[in-house]
Amino acid sequence: MKVKIVKTSKDLMNAFIIRNDVFVKEQKVDFNDEFDLDELNQTVFIAYIDKKAVGTARVKLLDDYAKVGRFCVLKEYRRNKVGQAIMEKIIAFSKKHKCKKVKLGAQIDAVKFYESLGFIVTSEMYIEANIKHKDMEKVII
Repeated sequence: MKVKIVKTSKDLMNAFIIRNDVFVKEQKVDFNDEFDLDELNQTVFIAYIDKKAVGTARVKLLDDYAKVGRFCVLKEYRRNKVGQAIMEKIIAFSKKHKCKKVKLGAQIDAVKFYESLGFIVTSEMYIEANIKHKDMEKVII
């Protein structure tokens, strides 16, 4: 498995395809809610297994923390440590940029996954894109 920062249009397109498959097709998120121009202000990560793009996330550096969004792995590759590998790269990137925390909005079904990586819940449940979420964060300093 290889996780890297997106630097080519091909990698970015692969990230968009993964997000479309997971969020729009699988989870029924509205296409217009999933894709936005904020992409231009974020660093996108992508995971490959045997040259197949299987997972992605984007990160925005804010003040002293990194905000993770659009974190997803293709259904058939979940439980293969793809998400863990992506998060390890994100944390290393965040530390390099002097962030003290990594924050994210976790879908309720993913809270246990993030807890296994050391994140803690920091909010009550809320709805985003018709999906239940909780805010989570991890101190990385």
